[in-house]
Amino acid sequence: AGNHYWHLYLNVDDAGESIDLMPGASDGALYDGMTANGSMLYLTSREKLTGDDTDTSADLYRADVNGSSSALTRVSTGSGGSGNSDGCEPVGNSANAQWNAVAGAATDCSAVAIGGGGGVASDSGTIYFLSPERLDGSEGTQNAPNLYMAVPGSAPNFVATLESSLTGPNPPIVYHPYTHSCCAATNPQFVAVDASGGPSDGDIYVADNSSHVVRKYDPAGNLITGWGDNGMLDGSTVPAGAFAPISGVAVGTDGTLYVGTFIENNSAPELFEFGQDGTYLSQHQVEGAIQPVGITVDANGSVFYVGYYELVQRFGGGFGSSVISTWLYESGTKNGLAVDPDSGDLYVNFGGESVARFKFNASGEVIQGDGSTCTYECQPNEIFGAEEVTGASGFAVDPSNGDLYVDEGNRILRYDSGGHRLPGPDTGADVLSNSSSVAVGGDTSLYANNTTSTGANVAAFSPLVLAPEPRTDNPAVLDSVNDAGSRHTADFQVTPSGEDAAFPATIPFTGYDNAGHSEVIRYHADSDELACVSCNPTNARATGEARMAANGLSLTDDGRVFFNSTGPLAPRDLDEREDAYEWENGKINLISTGLSHFNSVLLSATADGTDAYFFTRDTLNAQDQNRELVKIYDAREGGGFPYSPPTVPCKASDECHGAGTESPAPANINSVAGSTGNLGSKAGHGRIRCKRGSGHRRRHKRCVRRHRHPRHAHHRKGRKKHRHGNRGGGR
Repeated sequence: AGNHYWHLYLNVDDAGESIDLMPGASDGALYDGMTANGSMLYLTSREKLTGDDTDTSADLYRADVNGSSSALTRVSTGSGGSGNSDGCEPVGNSANAQWNAVAGAATDCSAVAIGGGGGVASDSGTIYFLSPERLDGSEGTQNAPNLYMAVPGSAPNFVATLESSLTGPNPPIVYHPYTHSCCAATNPQFVAVDASGGPSDGDIYVADNSSHVVRKYDPAGNLITGWGDNGMLDGSTVPAGAFAPISGVAVGTDGTLYVGTFIENNSAPELFEFGQDGTYLSQHQVEGAIQPVGITVDANGSVFYVGYYELVQRFGGGFGSSVISTWLYESGTKNGLAVDPDSGDLYVNFGGESVARFKFNASGEVIQGDGSTCTYECQPNEIFGAEEVTGASGFAVDPSNGDLYVDEGNRILRYDSGGHRLPGPDTGADVLSNSSSVAVGGDTSLYANNTTSTGANVAAFSPLVLAPEPRTDNPAVLDSVNDAGSRHTADFQVTPSGEDAAFPATIPFTGYDNAGHSEVIRYHADSDELACVSCNPTNARATGEARMAANGLSLTDDGRVFFNSTGPLAPRDLDEREDAYEWENGKINLISTGLSHFNSVLLSATADGTDAYFFTRDTLNAQDQNRELVKIYDAREGGGFPYSPPTVPCKASDECHGAGTESPAPANINSVAGSTGNLGSKAGHGRIRCKRGSGHRRRHKRCVRRHRHPRHAHHRKGRKKHRHGNRGGGR
């Protein structure tokens, strides 16, 4: 599966000779990480590297380095002989039939370390790993992915049982993922696949109605041969103008190719039959119905076709034989049909809006819905899909299980043999456009014609696989098995001391109703307890997913957890977008705004939790002039950089009166050369003196005329009375 196996060595202090950590081993091992000082390293191997290992299952080992030598200890061992057995039957998930091994591997009790060294505590050397066995007495679930913590020198301690098919929905959901496109054509209107198991098994037939040619490709999409107006590509002849235009292609269980045409002249051949080697075998002129628009063949070689005028005919043993039955089902357009090679049931696409199923008895008579038999103008046995099928054209039946595929042009629906639509993603929903024909290969792979704005071709889809299902797929389990050498920080994180570990899970370990959503879980070894750090503190039912940083630190050295959540966990988170959060001692704090039009996602936190970096499109600082481009912000404990915002200009009319003014500079007043200016003479120490005899006196640094009152007695007496009156007035 792309996992790399190594013979591991360690070089200490540029020594001339490295330490062999796996002396005598020949099969190699998966490297599982080491401590920061290199004193302890972990590896997983099927080799019996210690004397107490007697099974063939893969075990987890610790190499303790001392000077220029090392010693191996088997870590994946437990009480009661557990950890040294091959008798496990691990359950599966959507990626693997057994959770602890890639496809094709042996079924056994192999242990699995967290991928990329993600489970190793860099200081203490504690390691977290997975095992299908009960290594800690009765704790855990046999054959499930049990998570354990192993402190050097101590037996493994059970932490939790993670997701698998034991915890997921039943039955599992399967689908056909898109793989590639092939067989480019101008107008690929019909497609068929050879599932005969013969020399042409897997070959793809494509009818191109732009040039009225049927071409044959190998499974890789390489052109083999073709038929058309100019005969076969290998030189064989086909009647001129025979394929103008083509109305359908089908391949029998023996590899025989059948081609229908759309010719309106009853005197012209309209149905053709070719051998698996491409040899022309026979042709047939349609009687009674013209313009056949669908063709299919069952396991016995009986050929069915449907005409534009609602006529369905059946031939026994190819077109060279006579018509053995004809039906006319009400009125309305029929533009496709398919037959189940095993049961012989015939599905007719009626008007593109429903599916009609015809069943037959041993005599070839139609068994109608009321149980009666019929040979002409027959009613189908049942109709289904009336509220689900819209604008359908092509039909195909999987010969391995009888599933019916219905091509709606931009997606393909799947029904079981009972007429029930099967769950799972619709095939081709994000790939197909203007598709009108679907075909099933012998390995359950799918092919459909596809016409998009960028070109026309045939879209290929893989055989059925289990759809990703969070309730069965813990990412730490999937990635540790299928991508063992890579570090996925979103899967699992552990503190340097090993005291705390964090991982996502859909299992409600704490009893919180997460509604099947993924939550971030923290394990604290000192209390041996699990805490749901992303669960809503109000205990409201979960509405979103939570995850750790995809390529960064989420778990700080002191056990705080930073994470992302698409559900609102704080009152001010109102944007219904993904936001970054912090959990500390049971309390949740929102880091991003919670009021954005876009997602805000955690990048990483520092080991001491002082800084939490996150992506956002918001403008959270006045110095940010990047508008809605994605930026990285630092939510810093205790604040970030000081910033003094510019003065806001006045806006109210009573505050603003035109442009502002500046205070004038001091006046440039100079004294006459040689004078003392306004300082006076040195003799007067700068005081102003009035000229004698001028009648002036100095007042307030100025010379003013002196005012004298008359010196008459009566005048002075009147003044005195006036002053007395003033005092008596009580001022």
